[in-house]
Amino acid sequence: MVDLFAQALPDRVVHVVGDALYRGPAWRDLPARVTFTTRPAAHAILYGPQPPRTGKRGHPAWKGERLGTAAEMAVGATWIRARVTRYGVTEDVDLAVIACPPAPGAADSSPASSTARS
Repeated sequence: MVDLFAQALPDRVVHVVGDALYRGPAWRDLPARVTFTTRPAAHAILYGPQPPRTGKRGHPAWKGERLGTAAEMAVGATWIRARVTRYGVTEDVDLAVIACPPAPGAADSSPASSTARS
């Protein structure tokens, strides 16, 4: 469905937000102008994009550079305070601004990732 939505709006960047049930490998093949934000598992280790093939024998790498757990990444993040409205409730939250490396061959037009905490 996200692909259909992106096709219907070819000149727009599409930001999709889902809960933890919507995380997984199905979102890896989205067009470069589509971003997907979801809540990872608490123990998840995050990795950069899959590196390009090297042309050498053997299976290509499945994962990019290890970025760390959310807690490890938050230590080096820049935190900003923002007022947000979620589910009809407005409150102040801290947002971690974390630069995400672009996928090989993708234009670096996606925004930085943000992690919120109340």
